Amino acid sequence: MRPMTLLLSVVLMTTAGLAQSTPSQNPAQSAPSYDDTVHYLQERLEGSLVATGHCSFTYNNLSFFVPHLAPRVSWYEQGYGKYGRLECLNGAKCITRDWHERETAAAKCLLSVKGDANLSRVEKAWSHLIDLCGGGAAKPEDLF
Repeated sequence: MRPMTLLLSVVLMTTAGLAQSTPSQNPAQSAPSYDDTVHYLQERLEGSLVATGHCSFTYNNLSFFVPHLAPRVSWYEQGYGKYGRLECLNGAKCITRDWHERETAAAKCLLSVKGDANLSRVEKAWSHLIDLCGGGAAKPEDLF
């Protein structure tokens, strides 16, 4: 009986040691970086999403700063296309054709998603970009 107890002790100690040496799966460490998130979106959007600064972008000649956008984006499929509708916070006009032309500012714009892209994943990536840029997590419209 003594050798069996010794063998069991060695197995338990070895298993415990392996569990401690395994890296933890901390979500904060495994979340995609800002650059990876931007690249992911660039590969899946029709048109041209260009970073002009940290959290500043042009998309098909429209300019916007992500923290000025509403945290909730409306994603939908219509006909043969997939779209995301960006809106400015509080109905402000924060989307411009040129950063210097505020008179042509708009409160909304559409993102066109490539046909083979997974809309659910694009939505998650966009929400992650908003979080990374300090826009805060999207809140449910109706809690009850």
